[in-house]
Amino acid sequence: MIKTFIATLAVLVCCSCKSYMPTEPDLTIYTIPNKEDCAKLDEMYVGIERSSNLIKELDNLYRSKKGILFYRWHDGQKYGKTTRLSIDDYFITVYKNTLAVEGSVITLADQQLLFDNLEHIEANCYLQQDKMVGENSIYLLIIKNQFSISKYFIDGSLNLELENGDENIKKLKQVLAIMYRMH
Repeated sequence: MIKTFIATLAVLVCCSCKSYMPTEPDLTIYTIPNKEDCAKLDEMYVGIERSSNLIKELDNLYRSKKGILFYRWHDGQKYGKTTRLSIDDYFITVYKNTLAVEGSVITLADQQLLFDNLEHIEANCYLQQDKMVGENSIYLLIIKNQFSISKYFIDGSLNLELENGDENIKKLKQVLAIMYRMH
């Protein structure tokens, strides 16, 4: 299953993608420009895990006005783990694997950074790939605003370093770092 996924990923990357080379030499971030290729990316990560948790969290995210979904799967795990934030104008509700989490799991500084970045992240679809085969992991970040959706898909090891490059990628990585700490 994972070999099929990687082959499909390679085909997707080769077709009509613009690449961005961060400062790390073994890392490439591709911008997937058209909606059809972005939809293929959706099919791939849903195909990796057909658990009801991921599908339920995706449905919950797409039905909300604003929200963030972070998904992580490592080789050897049957199912990945999800963390979803449901966001209204001043309040954030945290769900881990479809269950609401009581108490403060997100700092006030992180909340402020999320609110600041959420409104300024442009709708786009990104794919980050490691050239070095080391970690067999998949990460997915989906950010939904009222009228737009941005996706950041990672195949390989997680790199949270902020580069001097694309501002949208910087903002996405800031959100990704917060979600990773909460996960």
